Amino acid sequence: IGAGKWKTVPPPYSEPEWQAWDDTMSPWDAEANLTDIWCGFVPRSYADNWPNVAQFIVFTVFRSTGTTVNFAVQGIVGTVLAAVNMHFMTWIFPHGARGSTCADSADGCVPGTLVYLDENYARYGEFVCMMDVLLVLLLFLVSKGSRNSIMFGMSWHVTWMMSFMNPAIGVQVFIDSESRWWNWTLTDFFVVEVTTVLGAAIAIIATLVPKAKVQNLQSMYDQAMAVNYAIAQIWSEAVQYLGGSRRTAVRFQIETRIDAIDALASEVHENSVGAWWETLDLGNAGRKRRLLDRFDTNAMDIRDLLYVVKTCILAETFDDNAAEHSIFWNKLQHAVGELTISTSDLMWLCLETFEDGEMNEEEIDRIDEQLSRVAVSRASLVESFHKAEPSISEELSEEQTFIFALACWSRKNSDFAKNVVESARSGKLHHSGSFMWGFLQGVFRTWDIKEIMQVDHLKCALRNWLSIVACFLIGYYGQGSIFSRYNYVMAMTLTLLFVKEGSHHVEYEQCAHRLLGVALGKSLPIIVDSILDTLPCDSQIGLVVQIFAVWAYVSTWCFLYYSSEKWSYVSCLIGGVGIFQL
Repeated sequence: IGAGKWKTVPPPYSEPEWQAWDDTMSPWDAEANLTDIWCGFVPRSYADNWPNVAQFIVFTVFRSTGTTVNFAVQGIVGTVLAAVNMHFMTWIFPHGARGSTCADSADGCVPGTLVYLDENYARYGEFVCMMDVLLVLLLFLVSKGSRNSIMFGMSWHVTWMMSFMNPAIGVQVFIDSESRWWNWTLTDFFVVEVTTVLGAAIAIIATLVPKAKVQNLQSMYDQAMAVNYAIAQIWSEAVQYLGGSRRTAVRFQIETRIDAIDALASEVHENSVGAWWETLDLGNAGRKRRLLDRFDTNAMDIRDLLYVVKTCILAETFDDNAAEHSIFWNKLQHAVGELTISTSDLMWLCLETFEDGEMNEEEIDRIDEQLSRVAVSRASLVESFHKAEPSISEELSEEQTFIFALACWSRKNSDFAKNVVESARSGKLHHSGSFMWGFLQGVFRTWDIKEIMQVDHLKCALRNWLSIVACFLIGYYGQGSIFSRYNYVMAMTLTLLFVKEGSHHVEYEQCAHRLLGVALGKSLPIIVDSILDTLPCDSQIGLVVQIFAVWAYVSTWCFLYYSSEKWSYVSCLIGGVGIFQL
């Protein structure tokens, strides 16, 4: 039997036979017509929710594996929380609001009135469900959870609860009561959980393409190399510049390099967080991440020293104290150069050791030997300094300040290397934090009362809550004109656009981008469908064109999502909202 919708059609004077349903037949409804059957490879509830896989992939895949894993977990958590609430509500009201209009008083009801299958729902179900909607939305918004978790959780919550409270839908009931555990797996909220996990798996696998270089751990290592190279270049160029006899444009190059280091801080943190999600801090990969995180932290901590270097370089004039500068620097130049080179070599050796996440005895001994060379170089610099100018001099203030900054940089890097060596020898390097403890810390941060009770955060939560609730009530009670009752579209759409900044200032440009993204995401697929409708559905050409159209639509907007800084979020919404309709 083929997949999809089928009907039993009784030909004249013969046995009924099954035929694949098409638009020329009467409307297909397996629940209302016993002649209509579903013969798909998967249950019909799975087929109806299959677009969720594609939509979740669009909203989840990002520039790196770790970030994608992070987004996937956030989306799954939000979806599961909304589904847990639905399982609870189904336990209270097994049929939900499902019912029918009374047609005959002989059935023991008033004709024209709504008769619910669940007697408890008839008594207090609407009130309980409405309170559940309001409370769950409020809990999502006041929490300090991630935006993805809140967005997915609220969108599915209002969608499922609106259907749950719709007498025409309620909870889909199946006749075979002996297999209720199986029927439970066919509910929409369970199916969405399954398709969400499937979409997350595909999204993560998509980032594991060989040689794509989108893994955060590799990016973290490459970035550590780049930061170390930049810092080594700054010190080397600064030493050469101060060894000169006049001001040159090199000082501005050094200034630019130092300012660029500051801009890397956010990228370093992003890669560190993403690498944690890639590795979960387990095995060699987890140790490599922890070592690189310590290296990056140490590198970023010396930014204050680099600002001192920048001030010294820009303030040095060489004119007022040319003779004193030349004498002073000539006595220290060799020691300064030796310390700069030995300290840079120490950091390069550490990075080389961190590459595989393991530190054997040979590698530890090499670091110890290099530490000894750095100590000798630092002692030589101190000796040369006291011979050159044992007292603080105003005429040589820039040179002396630079020497102190260089010695401090060398000392911090030596301390870092010693701590790493001690951790490796004591075995602490192999001890990662407990994943469960990390999970509990995330829960504690999500419900941190001090953070939740901040006035700006509460104002933001209240504004979003009132607007979403208003849309839900309009969708639930609104009837006539442009409104149809039990319509979740308005509330669900608004949950995707809520402002999570926690500030009382509204970013109008960002809100306009959200509105533009949803509007185009809803309208562009209609245009695409209208073009595809001109092609015959049962032809190979029509199938190929439809596949190409969907591919082109998603590829175009995902490309803009990943590459454009200004239109990234707009493109994400257009692709994510539109793919569900296509």
